[in-house]
Amino acid sequence: TSSSSSTNLHELDIRIGGMTCTMCSQAVTQAIQALPQVDTVQVNIATHLAHVCYRVVVVEDEKNNDDTTNDTNKEQQKIIIVDAIEAVGYTVEQVWEKEGKNQNNNNKTTTAEGADSLEQLRASQELQVRRLFQKFAWSLFGSLPIVIITMILPLFTTNNNNNTWVQSFLTASIRIHHCNGHVRYSYNLLYQSLVCGILASLVQFGWPGWSFYRKGTAMWSSGTLGMDVLVMIGTSAAYVYGWLETLEGKVGHSFETSSVLICFVVLGQWMNAMAVRKTSQALTQLMELQATTAILVVENDDDTTMTTEQVVPIDTIQKGDTVKILRGAKIPADGVVIGEDADIYLVVDESCMTGESWPSHKTKGSVVLGGTICLESSGAHIKVTGVGSETALSQIVTLVREAQTRQVPLQTLADAISTVFVPTVCVLSVVTYLVWYALCQTRVVPREWYEGDPTTFALSFALSCLVVSCPCALGLATPTAVMVGTGVAARVGVLIKGGEVLEAAARATAIVFDKTGTLTEGKPKIQQFIELKKNKTTSDSANDDLLWLLASLERNSEHPLGQAVVDYYQQQQQSNNNNNRPLATPRNFCAKTGRGASATIDGHGRIAMGNRAFLREWIDITSEVDEQMAQLEDEGQTAILAAINDEVVAIVGIADQLKADAAATIQLLQQQMHKDVYMVTGDNERTAHAIGVRQLGLSPDRVIAEALPVAKVRKVQSLQRQGHVVVMVGDGINDSAALAQSNVGMAMGTNALVSEAADFVLQSSSRVSLVATSLELAQVIFRRIRLNLVLSLVYNALGIPFAMGVFYPLVQIQLPPTLAAVAMALSSFSVVTSSLALYLYRPSIQDTTSNNSTSTTTTNHHPNQNHSGGDDDDVTTTMRTPLLSSV
Repeated sequence: TSSSSSTNLHELDIRIGGMTCTMCSQAVTQAIQALPQVDTVQVNIATHLAHVCYRVVVVEDEKNNDDTTNDTNKEQQKIIIVDAIEAVGYTVEQVWEKEGKNQNNNNKTTTAEGADSLEQLRASQELQVRRLFQKFAWSLFGSLPIVIITMILPLFTTNNNNNTWVQSFLTASIRIHHCNGHVRYSYNLLYQSLVCGILASLVQFGWPGWSFYRKGTAMWSSGTLGMDVLVMIGTSAAYVYGWLETLEGKVGHSFETSSVLICFVVLGQWMNAMAVRKTSQALTQLMELQATTAILVVENDDDTTMTTEQVVPIDTIQKGDTVKILRGAKIPADGVVIGEDADIYLVVDESCMTGESWPSHKTKGSVVLGGTICLESSGAHIKVTGVGSETALSQIVTLVREAQTRQVPLQTLADAISTVFVPTVCVLSVVTYLVWYALCQTRVVPREWYEGDPTTFALSFALSCLVVSCPCALGLATPTAVMVGTGVAARVGVLIKGGEVLEAAARATAIVFDKTGTLTEGKPKIQQFIELKKNKTTSDSANDDLLWLLASLERNSEHPLGQAVVDYYQQQQQSNNNNNRPLATPRNFCAKTGRGASATIDGHGRIAMGNRAFLREWIDITSEVDEQMAQLEDEGQTAILAAINDEVVAIVGIADQLKADAAATIQLLQQQMHKDVYMVTGDNERTAHAIGVRQLGLSPDRVIAEALPVAKVRKVQSLQRQGHVVVMVGDGINDSAALAQSNVGMAMGTNALVSEAADFVLQSSSRVSLVATSLELAQVIFRRIRLNLVLSLVYNALGIPFAMGVFYPLVQIQLPPTLAAVAMALSSFSVVTSSLALYLYRPSIQDTTSNNSTSTTTTNHHPNQNHSGGDDDDVTTTMRTPLLSSV
């Protein structure tokens, strides 16, 4: 027997319970990353999710084909990862496994959990909120009586009334004598202190406080100190000192400090959990778009002409099923409109998916997306093409959720600060206690500044220093803003693949547009067909044989210009009621990217179509032909030559209609957003300038003509060498290399291959203005992240010195530990609330039409209708001041 082994890369999503601050996420990250089989790990404090890529050795045995051994290895690795998380004090609530992939395969896999995992996220957040409220209620049950005993009951005692039950309770004590050899010990323990000590113990070592000990000790042993360590040290010191006060016969005021501290910290965690739950609101709304039932159309077994309709759960729908769509209902899955009637139609509201406010008119053969709403129907059915995780809605949900687990580079600053934050605060706390205690003992601090003994006075400053310090705010500053921001972006039709690209998009200085399909409709149409032999221009009487030959040449072409020739031929055939002539099969086909194609067709010789450079390789082009081509190019058309057996026989003028808002968006980017805008195209110099300079308003030096895919990459590289942060906007597979090279890649539409290389996916392929919206939104989110970091840093920079008593000699005001805990909770809450304010964002780029969007749509159905590009008076793009522009 022979066997071989290889390494497969597997992915896990793990929901982790108990994380409260960035130090928690760092502890989990370090614990997982220390495992030798782990490749990468990302932990998000806002979603409590860890994304782990780990390697498993796969044994391939020729004799035994079963995968039992490999499955066992994989399960063992998962158990090791889970154990590592639990070893540092956190709980693993749920684990999802994604598809494995070979280590040499760099293609990303589509996740399968989709909306189901989002439902689980929402349930997990609800459970966390409920548990934290229960912990808060427990701590309040123990803390409130202590506050009543130590602070409220003494107010009811007076010198004139010493026999009340309140006075008796507060002064009652129990005397304990203990003899150790010749040494006699006597303790006078106050009942009120004993009661407070018992209640404080329930809080300190019960459910509320024990979680801090469990996680704090685990973090201490792993060398990562977080908020739990600060709370554990601070409350333990207060609790122990409370018992020392009790043994000395004093009132245990420190019990109040320890229990109320825990109570307020848990209260802050509960408030944060409720706020963080709202950060997933956009994803929840997306998830709720999914229909729960569908009307399944089933053919009868005995009579296929008869059908029955059944209302079934959405989970039972499969590919190939036929589903009936009712007016006002959600479309249950992705599909294609079908029906026996030729003029069957649907009017669909796709605003939830693409951001398009105008309803979309669907006819037979049109694609519809699950989650969109049918506004009007003529009894149409759809044939299901995608269900479950394969639907566009599920993929959008997955893409947005995955984007929220990736960090912004600015987060590394917060992580670096957090790494030294807790040890520094612990040192400052000890120094604070020693300094104040020494000042009190040496009488530098006047006796009238404090009540009680110096130890209590100094300990109060030290505990306040420990508790007021808040690494949680630093940890939540970035992920909460990214989580809300990416959700808001999805709402307006922009999918952001990761938080790390937000910073680059916010700092973008140059935007490079591919022309075809990005600034134009991407559907070139023949505007003029000039037969040189007849020496006349025609659009309806072209030689049928010539058109047939050219269409046969381009029949298998994927290039838009080649497809335009085929479409034109089919239109001519339909107008002449001659649909019976099939296209020929070309032989010896040869195509050169961006230049042209040639082939041999039996009985007709060599047929070729292409630009000047392509045909000049073997044909002499006369000046008359060159002048006619130049005339077409000056009109913004792409001039293509057609040749038969080394003789030019026709000139074809092809134009691609500019998108309605293209020119206005270019002007907005240049004039109001102050970006350097470039256009790259495969068109020749004259055609490119006619479109770029005359119609779009670009300067001649920013129009790059005759650009092959490699030229686009070189232009991006050239701009980057000049110091620009470059955004590349494209829509085709040939743009993938430039999208990957750029600092930020934006894909127009949802083409799977081009979207793979893009950082931003603009769901509506017809709205160029989404490019400006994306850049503006990135700036708004990034400003919000910086504001959150400033808020958290300023809070700690002012709060810690005040809690240490640095300003006490000047203002004679001390921050009690209990109020320090409240301040700490409010700091985290304020950061999360700041991030939630992103929900107020409204795009400042507005597409306004003369309430005639249908006229724009209708234009697309007339192939021979010229378009004036940027001179379209019906469509304008304006910018208003954004609601959050000042942030």
